[in-house]
Amino acid sequence: MSKILVIPHHPVGEATKIRLGELAKFLSLDNEVYLFNWIAAEGEYTFKNRLKGALKDILKKQRIYKKFNLNIVEFPVLHRPLKLVPLYNSFWLKRFLEKNPVDIVINGSYYMFHIAGKRNFSYVFDIADLPMDEENNNFFSRFIDSVVKKEVKKADVISVVSHGLVDYVGSKYRQKADFVPNGADLERIRAVKNSDVAKLKEKYNLKDKWIIGYIGYIGDWVEVEFMSKVLKELKKKIPDACLLWIGSAPNTAKLSNVYAHDGVIFTGAINEEIEPYFKLLDVGIIPHVKCLFQDMAFHIKLIEYTAAGKMVVSSPITEVLRINFPNVRAVDFEVDLWVKALLDSRNTSWDQLWDNLTQDYGWKNICRNFLNIIEREKSKNVSVQT
Repeated sequence: MSKILVIPHHPVGEATKIRLGELAKFLSLDNEVYLFNWIAAEGEYTFKNRLKGALKDILKKQRIYKKFNLNIVEFPVLHRPLKLVPLYNSFWLKRFLEKNPVDIVINGSYYMFHIAGKRNFSYVFDIADLPMDEENNNFFSRFIDSVVKKEVKKADVISVVSHGLVDYVGSKYRQKADFVPNGADLERIRAVKNSDVAKLKEKYNLKDKWIIGYIGYIGDWVEVEFMSKVLKELKKKIPDACLLWIGSAPNTAKLSNVYAHDGVIFTGAINEEIEPYFKLLDVGIIPHVKCLFQDMAFHIKLIEYTAAGKMVVSSPITEVLRINFPNVRAVDFEVDLWVKALLDSRNTSWDQLWDNLTQDYGWKNICRNFLNIIEREKSKNVSVQT
């Protein structure tokens, strides 16, 4: 059993599926895991809420408390000014590690911490998204780049979420990275009861509807307006079609006012188990703008839709094309193409062989492979020292 500290790239909410939050949960089944927690923003992602969260973070007291199998770690966190952030936060991290020695630190934050060069634990630097905006050479991007450059050189293992990021780290930082994909809680998705789905249909008045759905944060990379146009055309052929947007957004109320009409529903943030929502859908969608950031990402919802036995229609983003699941239709942003892909998905029967598509993407398997990578690097270091 190892002692592991996990620092996610984003705060872990009650119902939010965050890469390192999920990894920590499954690592804790066989290891003693500490999960660092902070706030950053509460509710809608506005400046006011970000400021409120940041003030709460800086005033936090250091503490550790138990939540399920996890040891949740909190201590004061600074968010601005940027140049002081890693120094201040690393001071508190060092104090925590002195009192609570660990075997492994998995750091998913690009700029909040400097991990010590001399240490008595294995250091994993995890890259879940493109670290910086390559097209915007502003102060924030340059700052991120400078911190990431230092951390990847110090890390014993650099884990990345996509094959594109393996190439990116090799090209930009001249370092070797290991591909560790996002995954899904396969058991929980497959255990969803029909009665749970029926309750959701009643809650959102979706009985006898053909449900197209998006599950996840609705950022500005999600083509909400385009999908409204697609639905309008689709309803000419399938009158009972509806479009369900499941998740929070920078301004959910504004989106709802502009786009919510007959057949379009915005649920807002979900503060309950999310797995029944995947089973609720008839088709899952990933209408993400094709850009470098999206091409470098690994979209966890692709695995979750598929694990729930759903057809998927997506924009042709690189990792979706690379995975090449047979239940996925990847098409350009043309209304007619999306309508055709959705109709094709409706008329395609699920092949039972597809039930095995996500088997390698279960978090238990990913955790096992992840720890094997760390052990491999530790063995190399021991061989070099001897």
